[in-house]
Amino acid sequence: PICVDLNIMGAIPKPGVSARYVFAYFRQVDLRAIANGTTIPQINNYSFDGLTIAMLPTLREQDQAAAIVDELSGKCDQLYDALARKELALDELKASLLHQAFTGNL
Repeated sequence: PICVDLNIMGAIPKPGVSARYVFAYFRQVDLRAIANGTTIPQINNYSFDGLTIAMLPTLREQDQAAAIVDELSGKCDQLYDALARKELALDELKASLLHQAFTGNL
């Protein structure tokens, strides 16, 4: 099941091209950089004319590369989450120290 609006676009890989590989490629593309329009950014088919995908020769190699990108992306997400938790803990520590300082308990 999926819910979409009428402004959706899809990328259908040609035979011999892994959908996982194309997806991994698009994960690193900043779509805002290729959007046009001022008030409401939009992307049209011709927005992709300047994009080039470096292809690995076989589906197997493409899928292996996509798996590596997925694994590294997962590790990056874990590091980002850990950093966010540390930042929250530091904010709580700062608030606690300030409270103790202003109440004379330091």
